[in-house]
Amino acid sequence: MKIILTYFSRYCWFFLFFQSFAQTMLTEQTCRAVNNYLIYSNEVIYSLTIMHDEFEQLNNSFNQFVELKATDIKYSPKPVLSDYEYFPVLPDSLYLKIYEENQHILIEQRVKALEQVKKINAVSQKIDDLRNRLDNYINSGSYKNDKYLEQGYKWLRQIEVAYFDIYALQDKLYWNLNGILNAYYPENSSYTNLFLQLNLSIQQSKRLLKAVRAKDKSAILSNDCKQLRESIRDLKLNRNSYLSAVPADDTYIRVRYDLMIKAAESLLSSTTEYLNSSSSRYSGLECSSAYYYYNIDQLGVYNRFEHGMTYLYNRLIIHSKEKRIFADELPPIFEVVYPEHPAFDSLRNDAVPDVAKFMEMLEKKRLDSLNQERDSIPIPSMDGFAANNLILLLDISASMDSPEKLPLLKQSLEKFLGLLREEDYISIIAYSDVAELMLPPTSAKNKVAVMNSLNNLKVKTSSNIAAGLQLSYAEARKSFISGGNNRIILSTDGNFKLDAATQKLIKKQSKKDIKLSVFYFSDKEYKHVKTNLSRVADFGKGKYSFISSDNAEEALLKEAQSVRK
Repeated sequence: MKIILTYFSRYCWFFLFFQSFAQTMLTEQTCRAVNNYLIYSNEVIYSLTIMHDEFEQLNNSFNQFVELKATDIKYSPKPVLSDYEYFPVLPDSLYLKIYEENQHILIEQRVKALEQVKKINAVSQKIDDLRNRLDNYINSGSYKNDKYLEQGYKWLRQIEVAYFDIYALQDKLYWNLNGILNAYYPENSSYTNLFLQLNLSIQQSKRLLKAVRAKDKSAILSNDCKQLRESIRDLKLNRNSYLSAVPADDTYIRVRYDLMIKAAESLLSSTTEYLNSSSSRYSGLECSSAYYYYNIDQLGVYNRFEHGMTYLYNRLIIHSKEKRIFADELPPIFEVVYPEHPAFDSLRNDAVPDVAKFMEMLEKKRLDSLNQERDSIPIPSMDGFAANNLILLLDISASMDSPEKLPLLKQSLEKFLGLLREEDYISIIAYSDVAELMLPPTSAKNKVAVMNSLNNLKVKTSSNIAAGLQLSYAEARKSFISGGNNRIILSTDGNFKLDAATQKLIKKQSKKDIKLSVFYFSDKEYKHVKTNLSRVADFGKGKYSFISSDNAEEALLKEAQSVRK
């Protein structure tokens, strides 16, 4: 009986181990189910690209009606979302396909993705509904009874906001789906290095588009251009190495590899021109130069509309049968241009008028509050606080690349650095499967060096918290400031278990005045994660903080103000 139980227990252990391993392997069905989301959302963006010219022309007709008192407005919207001329498979059918194959994604993983894609679908339907309303408004002649076309402009404004909503939702959806696939066991193939480098160029290109869209001309964008330039150089120099696994008779991959390099070079060129303030190609037009550079020059070589980078990359995935996430396309900007008429003076310079008015109201309240309670509101300052030796320990697993995580930390740190002094030092350590010192102790006044180090971070697939903590404590000891605030700030979006040796290290170093605080980045604060990470912070005699856009800068400042002189 004892022998039977022994064999039974071994068999159960093996079965559970195999089941756990099987769950972590990425199957073709799961990869296809994840990509169904992007196939649908990319088609929605394609439809918005087609509609974009239509909305601009209608906007122009409205302005002529108000400014020049034109007698007629003509509008014949194309049946984009229901016409096979534009799509081999209609977006509605692709949306249903998500549900047909969604069972191949674990329930807890797909909940958030479903919520996001439902919102994209709802916004898409809203835009189509607004087009129908505009169609009826114009072709029924009711616009002639609307002296300044107030109703028509109102609907165009709603379309403007909807374009922005799709942009934000697509970005969140992509990083969520990317996180789902990264949760599976990484599968290497002979094409792994090829796709890693091509995907790197796509992500860097996307950063350029986002910066131009935001009308950014800062040193950060210049640094992003530099990184893409280096990636292009690498793709050229190591072409033979990256393509070594491609069969000799397979010209498909080689041709598209070279086309992706040309597209990246074109995008880099247009971004560099945008950064050059003396460029006048798009000066004197109704919208800002960023509007035209983004919509015309950049999207033209990034999206699939003209067989851009995303189209080429996604076709390579299909051709090679690699289990990889598709690249996501980005929607154009649509901005309402208001007529030169006094009735529109309050709206003409608002990119999204309703949002701008709301922000104006908040600013007025803030100023009123300052006038009433000026003496009770502290102005952030480091006066009276000890010198800082801050070691930023950053989780760079792929899931940290979503907007509310690592990018939020970068934005907050850039503003936070302005409050620090010459005697405050920052070190940066990144950890994935290994830990790496990205920035040795550097004065906070050297803001460019700190931000460059952050912008050079490249997300990886796994996390080794023990290695990250060991290196952090070693560096903290080297740069220790007697009587100062010696503190490691761990930033992560995940849960983890510490081995006994690492727990002992944290407790021992906390007694030697090297504290450990934990920043938790997530879309929501999960109770079990909070409990565990708070315990880790307690070991290090530091603080636990759940980070959002509302408190990121404040949390950093509190850490820097932990020790008084």
